[in-house]
Amino acid sequence: MTDDRVFVITGGASDFLGRSCAELLIRAGKEVIVIDNATDEAFGFIPDAEIIHLNIDNGLLEEKLGGLENRINVIHCQTQSCCEPDLLKNSERNLVEQLVFLRLCQKLQAQKVTACLDAELLFANPLELPVTETDRESPGNLAGVNHLVIESHLPILSLPWASIRSSTLYGPGQREGVVPLVFSKLEHNEPLDDFSPKTSTKDLIHANDAAAGTIAVAINGHGIYNISTGRETQLSALIKVMRKINGSQSGITGTKKREIIYQRSCFSPNKANRDLGWQPIVSLKEGIESTAAWLQDNSIS
Repeated sequence: MTDDRVFVITGGASDFLGRSCAELLIRAGKEVIVIDNATDEAFGFIPDAEIIHLNIDNGLLEEKLGGLENRINVIHCQTQSCCEPDLLKNSERNLVEQLVFLRLCQKLQAQKVTACLDAELLFANPLELPVTETDRESPGNLAGVNHLVIESHLPILSLPWASIRSSTLYGPGQREGVVPLVFSKLEHNEPLDDFSPKTSTKDLIHANDAAAGTIAVAINGHGIYNISTGRETQLSALIKVMRKINGSQSGITGTKKREIIYQRSCFSPNKANRDLGWQPIVSLKEGIESTAAWLQDNSIS
């Protein structure tokens, strides 16, 4: 039986997870359409994908996807797209964009819609770790509330759906995030005052693992899945590994204080492993080394 499915990825150029998914699907010979209003420079990462250079709520999008009714498998990574200076207006506009796009998926009778969400935004104050898919959400800001609304909207689309709660991503190609930030400070021998290493942890997942898990969910999963490692990494341990790579002597002075919303984070991947046979395979050392090498080669500092 011929597979005429088309994978539609929002944020497939500017979003790190979206881009990683697009690259993995293209290597597997799948037909991929990327919807992204990012700059042309960002699209250089995915030269073999069909590009629709529009925002997700643009009225022309329905015309561009015309003829693909009942064929598209949507991986929706662009779940935070607005940059209004007013936080409330930004949140409101972003949520409207998301709902407009989800309704378009419904109109096109998508084979499936998978939303990719930031697990930390949904769980600002988890009661215990690791967090499972059945734990009660505790968003700590408007972006987290928007994620929760998007996830809650999926079941009422009357379409097959899944929701991915991804832990902290890192890997080659990433220009923003905790790993590039630490790398930049170490490269410039700057004090790492923004970190509280004794209490702060991250569930760090390599982009290759996250993309493989996301695609597994998009094809065979239903419902909510954590795509994570289930391991807490202290930021002090991350800094130690990266110091060994570049030989920096930057220290944590503790002179700068700020509120850290997500002090500890860890999400159980057991459901994805049990249902889909997926598990992360990239070790932290291997992943950090390849990421640092990419950052150095691309002068991201």
